[in-house]
Amino acid sequence: MIDFACNLFPGSNANGDAVFVLVEQYLSWDEAQSHCRENYVDLASVRNSAENQRINTLAAGSEVWIGLRKPDDRWSDGTPIDFLFWDENEPDSIGDQQCFASNFGNGGKWSDKPCHRVLASVCYSVPNPGNLTAAEQTESSITVQWTEVHSSMTYILRLDGTEVNINASEVSHTISNLTAGTPYTFTVFTVYLNATSSGVKLTAATVPLNPEGLRPAGQDETSITLQWNQVNISDSYVL
Repeated sequence: MIDFACNLFPGSNANGDAVFVLVEQYLSWDEAQSHCRENYVDLASVRNSAENQRINTLAAGSEVWIGLRKPDDRWSDGTPIDFLFWDENEPDSIGDQQCFASNFGNGGKWSDKPCHRVLASVCYSVPNPGNLTAAEQTESSITVQWTEVHSSMTYILRLDGTEVNINASEVSHTISNLTAGTPYTFTVFTVYLNATSSGVKLTAATVPLNPEGLRPAGQDETSITLQWNQVNISDSYVL
């Protein structure tokens, strides 16, 4: 387990909003936790009423597993518990009710359930990088940059089927040996443990070549006509 002391935790974007995923397959709590960890990050950590409401909208009235179980005093991903939303007389700890579900047919209130019961579940996923932009463009290179998601997360940059792994400390990357005046589409993914975000795309073009052979083609008392060699990939020019 990893304890993230800052407010922005895995499963949130640059604004601190968690990326939740509904798993409709009915699983026990342990199976749901394994499924979330294998395919996303972990079972949902619900940090406030706004996130509980977002899961409510996602679950559409279903009862779903969330990332709490007894006797743990933290969420499944190791983050502190700062928000609780128990149903009346819950948790009642009757019998083997050691795992917690949120009932969105009852306003999203939480209750304890036997861990072997099979329910739908809510995972949280890896957020995409924010604010993907072209920071610099030349005739042969483009530098893309983005907003850091979390200091523990790395990135993948994909271009034309080729992928580059980027360290967590880096939030920009320069791609060289490109063709002048050509558009390229880049996709950047966030990576956390074995999970990868859906990716964000950016299309940017390299700077076109300068026209060559600039020369006067005609002159009179009130005008000068200039002429240059055509640049094949240019649609227009600025004088």
